[in-house]
Amino acid sequence: MSNAINSAPTKAPSNSRWLNATRGFAFASLITVAVILAMHADAEDLIALAPTAPLWLPFVWMLVRLMGKTIASQKSGLALAVALGPYPLIFSSLVAAFDSSSTWRSVFAIYAALNLLLVLSAVKTYYSLKRHPADWRVLASRLIACFFGLVVAAILTPHMIRSRAAMDEAFAVSAMRIINGEQSAYAKRHHDKGFAASLSELDQESGAGVIDRQLANGRKMRYTFAMSAGPADSDGRITKYTIVARPEKFGKDGWRCFFIDESGVIRYTTEDRPPTVLDVPI
Repeated sequence: MSNAINSAPTKAPSNSRWLNATRGFAFASLITVAVILAMHADAEDLIALAPTAPLWLPFVWMLVRLMGKTIASQKSGLALAVALGPYPLIFSSLVAAFDSSSTWRSVFAIYAALNLLLVLSAVKTYYSLKRHPADWRVLASRLIACFFGLVVAAILTPHMIRSRAAMDEAFAVSAMRIINGEQSAYAKRHHDKGFAASLSELDQESGAGVIDRQLANGRKMRYTFAMSAGPADSDGRITKYTIVARPEKFGKDGWRCFFIDESGVIRYTTEDRPPTVLDVPI
């Protein structure tokens, strides 16, 4: 930011209609992002807010600068609005045009409209303020910084998503091994019954809490778990069972579905379907 702008003693008018409108659009845009996250994200997904800060933190900084009382602060916020606004405008417009869900189309259409109004009102606000020849340096620096920041975020975000999915897959495999071990222990304790018929039975029997309530209910770490017990033999004992684990959103929460039975061999498929005993082992 130039010394000429910083040295300007004049405070920006606090009752500017266009300035207040820009602040309002910036605030509404942030609220819309919060609503989208709340609608779309599981509790675990909120952890991703920290590494994806380049995608949202500049918008918070933009609002802080817009709320400043000096021309220098407000022009910095306006420059950020002009630099940042087009990115979510383009992205949300594409989602609104092609998403299959009418709800998401409506939400992203609103978000696109807010960012369009934000950019337009920022430009109008700038021309309502006293202009200075060095203002272009403020805008240029924000444009360059925002461009490279968003490029870095765009490169890192897919890797973070795949890393999270890989962690969920690893948990699913570990959970299936745990369930298999608990089934063996259950069958030893209940010679007359054999294996447990459901995950909830293992939860009740697991004194150490190895099978927790979430896993017993069939959902944990964005994977769903389903146990199917085989028919009882002539003595009333269950001697066979299968467990299938699938990502809740195939291709987002995981790229593999898993299968295990009483043999203890874990198998998987990279297709979006329940795996079977015919699939390849890990």
